[in-house]
Amino acid sequence: MKKRFIISLIGFALVFVVAFLLNPLSSKEINIKYSLTYNKDEANQLFYSDNLNSYNDQNSQFYAIKAKEKININQDFPSVYHIVRMDFGASDNKVILENLSIGKYFFKYDIDKNYLVAQNDINEIKSSNNTYELQVQANDPFVVFDITSFLSELKYKINIFSYLLYFLIALTIGALIFIKYNMFKGILIWIKDIIRHRELIVKLSINDFKIRYAASYLGAIWAFVQPIVTVTIYVFVFGYGFKSTPVSDTPFVLWLVAGIVPWFFFLEALMSATTSLMDYSYLVKKVVFKISILPIVKITAALFVHLFFIVITILLYLLNGYKISPYYLQIIYYCFCTIVLTLGLSYGTAAVTVFFKDLSQIVNILLQFGMWLTPIMWDYNLFGPKVAKIMKFNPMFYVVDGYRDCFFGNVWFWEKPGQTVWFWFVSLVIFIVGAFTFKRLEKHFADVL
Repeated sequence: MKKRFIISLIGFALVFVVAFLLNPLSSKEINIKYSLTYNKDEANQLFYSDNLNSYNDQNSQFYAIKAKEKININQDFPSVYHIVRMDFGASDNKVILENLSIGKYFFKYDIDKNYLVAQNDINEIKSSNNTYELQVQANDPFVVFDITSFLSELKYKINIFSYLLYFLIALTIGALIFIKYNMFKGILIWIKDIIRHRELIVKLSINDFKIRYAASYLGAIWAFVQPIVTVTIYVFVFGYGFKSTPVSDTPFVLWLVAGIVPWFFFLEALMSATTSLMDYSYLVKKVVFKISILPIVKITAALFVHLFFIVITILLYLLNGYKISPYYLQIIYYCFCTIVLTLGLSYGTAAVTVFFKDLSQIVNILLQFGMWLTPIMWDYNLFGPKVAKIMKFNPMFYVVDGYRDCFFGNVWFWEKPGQTVWFWFVSLVIFIVGAFTFKRLEKHFADVL
């Protein structure tokens, strides 16, 4: 009982400290909401700045407005900025601005006329109940609001709310560890088994890698030829054939390769691990063999090609004028993320495939859809912020986007705390469900195979 309590306390402390350091619900960004109705077709541009006399197009968002049609705008921006400016196009127009507010989560502040600090090319402003009627004229009509007075209070409330929530989550997880101690104890035993059998895992992985190409004349060389040919095809098709436009100021082919490298690893690892129990059926039937390492063997074998693929990608970036960056170190982290996610999925799929062999084909079809839903071949920003938020629920989005951050994005993973916490939450849930399924069905494997 004492040991169970200590481990539960460690789990509580670990979760709270990680959440506290990453602070995914932090007040680094706040949200502005408002509705607009124009009398004529025009545009609205939202600026956010920390200087009343300085505005940058990079810190702005553009919205097309159709005549007589109300548009609801919901935009996040960094909370280091306390000046909000709205430009209303360049023509005579009547603009109705409604429900202007700043907030996040459950906290909201209405922005009334008291916060209006500047205006230009506006003949008249009528305000009532957070509704503004603006008669604007051509040239450069805009209004400026200063939200400094309540921004610090908003940040304070968000932080208090965040830390209280982290405490409750950590307390819940600590309680779960205490109640389900045997399950968490089983995970610790599983980790010890992997460490104990590490030499066997490496040996079987190398052997699996060699056997795959044993019948061919060039043998394992084909495993390295494929990445080179694949990258070369993408370079010529998208770089010289279609001449695709850059994404995030990065040539499309480089942007594509950086995202497709982890996907190929995920695809190969999951597909091979799904059939691992059938491929090694002779080992599954051995009573003394630890069959839980077989999916790990397949994933490790796929890792060999992935590492070579990473080297090819780095060389491709160097040839295009990019320099080696310290952000490359994150490749190790994102590679580990892919392994954990794949392992959790493969424990479930490998166990079920023994009884339902068609599952491997279903997984293959789902992965084809997954390549387009991640997304890898297209820029998710093209469809607006709502689609971007939906895309981020996919755990592989985090990995793919992370690889791109390593090669050209220059963003550390802890700078995306919300996505990091979400990825690990989803991955750990998948892993627990997969491991539980594997454990429950394990005793029947030998009879079926």
